[in-house]
Order: sequence, then C-alpha cells, then structure tokens
Amino acid sequence: MKSILELNYSELKESLLEKGYRKYRADQIYKHLYKRFILDFDDMTDISKIDREKLKEEFSFIIPEISERHEEEESKTIKFNLKLTDENIIETVVISAGNRVTQCVSSEVGCRLGCVFCATAGLGYNRSLTVEEYVSQVLLISNKTGSRPTNLVFMGMGEPLMNTDNLIKAIGILSDMQGFDFGLRKITVSTAGIIPEIERLLLNFPNIGIAISLNSTNEKQRTELMPINQKYPVKDIFNFLSTKRTLFKRRPTIEYILIDKINDSEKDADQLIKLTDRIPCKINLIPYNPHPGCDFKRSTRIDPFLNRMMNAKNAVTFRQSAGTGIYAACGQLANIKTSSETEIEDDE
Repeated sequence: MKSILELNYSELKESLLEKGYRKYRADQIYKHLYKRFILDFDDMTDISKIDREKLKEEFSFIIPEISERHEEEESKTIKFNLKLTDENIIETVVISAGNRVTQCVSSEVGCRLGCVFCATAGLGYNRSLTVEEYVSQVLLISNKTGSRPTNLVFMGMGEPLMNTDNLIKAIGILSDMQGFDFGLRKITVSTAGIIPEIERLLLNFPNIGIAISLNSTNEKQRTELMPINQKYPVKDIFNFLSTKRTLFKRRPTIEYILIDKINDSEKDADQLIKLTDRIPCKINLIPYNPHPGCDFKRSTRIDPFLNRMMNAKNAVTFRQSAGTGIYAACGQLANIKTSSETEIEDDE
C-alpha cells in the first residue's frame, strides 16, 4: 500500500486516475494536506464518503504521535518528541523569532557519524527516516500550530546526506507548487561534509542552502571530533567548494561550534579565516551546548575569537542558542528527559 505522503502531485494524480477517481481528486487531496494541514481522510468532507473509504483502503496515511512537548517561553522554542510507528522516537524543534518561524527537521533515528560533541551520536544509529516521516514532521507541526513554518532546516537528529534518496523526494514534495509550495531558498540542509551527496543534492535543488559542520581546520583534531573526517577530510571539502563553485546558487555556510580549550584559540580563528577566505561563504559560529554524558564545555573565549574573526573576508555571524534548557539546541537532540519549564540563558 502506497503512502499518500510519499507521492508528489504528479504521482498522486496518475495513481488516482489509474484507480478510477475523477481527475480533480488529486487537487482536492493536495489542498487538504498541504494548504489546510488536514491529516485524516475522514476530515476531507468535500470528498464523497464512498471515495474517502476507498482512499483509506488504497493509501496509507500515517502521522507520528506527539509523545512529549517541551516549551521554553523566553526563547520561543518548542521541542516535540514524535513517536513513530515502530515506537522509535525522533525530535523536531520549532523556533520563533519575530515573523520568522524555523522548524528543525530530523533525518534519522539516532546518527551513525559518531561526532563526540553531539548528544544524538550517543544514541547510536537505528535507521533512516522514510519520505513519509520527513513530510509528516512538517505537516504535523503545521497542523498543531495552525500555520506552516517560514524556514525549514534539516539539522535535527542524524546526517541528512546519509539519507539522500528520501531527503530529495521529501524536499521535492514539500516544494511542489501544487501543494506546500515551500521556497527552496528557505530550506537549508546541514551536513558533516558528505561531498558526493552535496553535489547530488545541488544538482536537484541548486537554490537550496548548504551548511557544512566544520568545527576544526586541523585534520587530526577534526577526525577526533568527527570521525567522518577520515573519509571526507577538510582539504577535500574545501577543494570541492572551490572547484564546484558554480553548483552553488547560494553561498554555503561554514558552521563552527566553539568548544572550550579545544578549537577556540585566536590561532584557531586565524586558521579558520585562512581556510574560508579561499571561497565565498558565510561563517556561522555556534556556542557549544552542553548535555548529559559529555565533558565538553561552552567556550570561555568567545569574545576574543569573534574579535579575531572580524578580519575575515566573508560575513561572520554568531548564533545565540535557543532551547538549551529543554535540550533542543544544536547538538542536544537525544530524547533527554527534561522539565517543560526551564530557565535559559539566551535566545536565537
């Protein structure tokens, strides 16, 4: 049985016609799903009851269950724990800032990369998400909040570019003009630097945003922090960014988490400048977000590092963390039990 959330508009229309439905049924269903965020065939009341019953027999329509909801009022951050059909739990985060509402979407149950500073890595890897599970994260939150996000970032649990087939299909559905019509320039995919898959993603969606989690310019140190560096080292990532510059319709973002006494010296800043000055990019500095089971600490040398980075040719921003008190910030997603009412330090 096909999942209705794994079909783009053309596929749904073709499938419905083959099954004998009237040609306008696809328009009705897509409008219900992606304009009105209706998540049950029975609630699509302008479709005949006979057809609704047939649709339930011919298409699966599975939405995760919200098992927990944690809100941090000061930073306007909400974390949703979503229970999948196999009882696995993933997390998605919604951050509001003025008119901007960003949803952070997960890609895997756990993660296979083993980055030592990341809470998700501590879960190990269970499996990749299906297209339906990608799409349903966005539709469910749109349904519960009453409006769709303005920005999507695939920066949640797991490495998106270890699940590229499903990621590409899901982005295609979410950006389909007949449905959700989400602008590609409002979508960003964060990756540890899976070079062939970055290229593949950009060949499908040249206007999409790419953020590369770097965190060290030193090959040995980056390998210690991020074992994937053995396969996709710093030098190869930047050679790719330099030689494949025409692939990028938007400047890539280089993400750099500042960890106390690890990668936050002025010398580290100088090396980051030297490396990034080679290419047009944006540099996003991120404070390390502590979590249980990890001894790393947030940098105490952020200001000197930032001051040094003012010498860079490229734009440098510092991301104030949102959701740290509910373990919803960068690197904290691991289904950690917490109070829904927690004090925080700053907002994003």
